[in-house]
Amino acid sequence: MAPMSLRDLKLSLSLSFRSSALQIFSAVLLIAVVLGTSGALGAQEAPTGDRLKQVLGLKPLGNNASVAEREMARVVHEWLTDLSDARKQHDATMAELQPVLAKLYTPDSFSTKEQMQALMDTLNRMQDTDGAMFEKFEHILEDMRKRFDASHLSAKDKIDVLEGAQRAYADSELLELYREAHSQEKLWVSTSIDLYTFAMQHGENISIREGKLTISGAELVEQFNSKLHNASALRRQMRATNKRIGDIRAEKMKQLGVTNSDLGLPEKSTR
Repeated sequence: MAPMSLRDLKLSLSLSFRSSALQIFSAVLLIAVVLGTSGALGAQEAPTGDRLKQVLGLKPLGNNASVAEREMARVVHEWLTDLSDARKQHDATMAELQPVLAKLYTPDSFSTKEQMQALMDTLNRMQDTDGAMFEKFEHILEDMRKRFDASHLSAKDKIDVLEGAQRAYADSELLELYREAHSQEKLWVSTSIDLYTFAMQHGENISIREGKLTISGAELVEQFNSKLHNASALRRQMRATNKRIGDIRAEKMKQLGVTNSDLGLPEKSTR
């Protein structure tokens, strides 16, 4: 589908349903707002502002909307609500984990086996929480297809809607970045757990003196420092990728004229 500029795009509610369906799901990049990624298409190829809120079921469509448009908006709104609820649950769980994660790599985190085990458990829980959200995102087209199959749209309308969704999803600029961040997180968690496992195995050689970590034995110091360096480097890499995701997502939201509060999320919601 060739890109359409706003001057070529009629945004009235009398748009043909096929054209509307394809353009609306160019705005599937709103998945990104909820999940932490965004699509490649800019505001010039998708509905924006109030029109976008209408087709996403966030605002009334108006008296001139067709039956098909109303049905599509209903399905999309239910789908978006479910995604938003999942994102809010994800963020709530991550907030619970932050006090423990804030101690990561600090001398105190190595002070006892209980502290180290708590950190490893928290890292695993964090990865499970992010992993569940990632799996939901990876199967989003399948979920969307099931929802529209169960809708009252005609067979032709369903094909048009899913064609638009498939194109937007396949062209998503940040989908690959999100996958990259997920892969980086898995490696970072694994490397961090390896560090704390190593520390637990050599606990008799590790002590905290005046707030500083002390390790006896030059070989152990070298091994520990190498593991710590690798884990820290992976965390920096992951954070850099997540920052890129956040920056692009924020720009896309600005272009679309949609805020986190429109989606029922905190204004400063972050992945």
